[in-house]
Amino acid sequence: MFSVFLVGSIAFAAKPAWDQVKNVKESAERLGVLHRKSGANGVLKFLDACYRTHTLSSKYTSAVEGCVAQDVMYSRVLSAVYSRVPLEVRVERALPTAEQIGAALQARVSVVVRQYALLPADMDMLQKLIDDHAMPIVLKVAFPNAEAAPSAQPGAKK
Repeated sequence: MFSVFLVGSIAFAAKPAWDQVKNVKESAERLGVLHRKSGANGVLKFLDACYRTHTLSSKYTSAVEGCVAQDVMYSRVLSAVYSRVPLEVRVERALPTAEQIGAALQARVSVVVRQYALLPADMDMLQKLIDDHAMPIVLKVAFPNAEAAPSAQPGAKK
């Protein structure tokens, strides 16, 4: 669904010094809790502040990675939730389409990729970590009682 990690770079990226699995899992947990406490608007404000704060760093950090991971996860959640809303209601409430959510995510992540000269392989690894470790956590925390929570995999149907 979201191929946000296809922006290339000619730089060589070193393996991060932090535990990426732990980082994406913790990011998912925090995101799920924030969603339950503050809803979509609270999460979107948080993500904006996350990028504004952590991208001031001259180096790619676990905090920047956390922002990207949370952004990817929440964009997937919003796309899945909004796709269940009837078209006339989405139009009436000015809710974005999955394509609009994906394009906005692509723009945000592209800035991070360029700023930190990340390689496609780096972003592919982050995507895999999100898919394998983080999405199940955020869905469980954000939607603990849902019988059919938004799918953990892009493009998958429940």
